[in-house]
Amino acid sequence: MSMKQFKYILIFIISLLTLNVIGQPTIDSTELKKFWNECVNPIIDNDKDKLEKIIHFPLQGEWGFMMELNKVDRLWTKQDFFDNYGKLFANDLIENLKEQSFKNIEVYNHDNGTVELLVSVGWETMIDGFKYESGIIFRFKKFKNDWKLYVIQGVG
Repeated sequence: MSMKQFKYILIFIISLLTLNVIGQPTIDSTELKKFWNECVNPIIDNDKDKLEKIIHFPLQGEWGFMMELNKVDRLWTKQDFFDNYGKLFANDLIENLKEQSFKNIEVYNHDNGTVELLVSVGWETMIDGFKYESGIIFRFKKFKNDWKLYVIQGVG
C-alpha cells in the first residue's frame, strides 16, 4: 500500500469514527489557500509566534504522548507544547507538509453546522522486518471566526 493510499484510508476511518460527512464542502479554494498560508505555513516555517495565535488551548488529542511528556494529559500545558515542540514537529513531518498544498485539506461539515479542516501526514517505519504505518491529523475549526488548531490526533 502506498503512503497516499494509506493517508486516504486513515482519513476515511477517522471520518467514520468521529465525523459525519454531509453534502459538499462549503469552503472555496480561496479560503482554503488563505487557511493554508495562515495556519499550515507557520508550522512549516517553525514560526512559534504565529503558532501561538492559531492554536486553541487547551489543545486536545495525543500531542503530549507524542512529545513524551511524563505527566497525565489533563496537566499538559501550552508551555509544555512549546518547550517540546521539536519532538513532534521533526524534519520528517515538516518535509511531508512541504510536499502538500491547500488541495490536500479535507473539509468536513458536521450535522450541527460546524466545519472542520483536517491536514494529515503519514509515514512508514520498518521495525524488525515489519512495516508500520502511522500518521498525525491536525484538526482545525473556527473559534470567533478564526481558524484554530484544536486537536492533534495520532493514528496508526
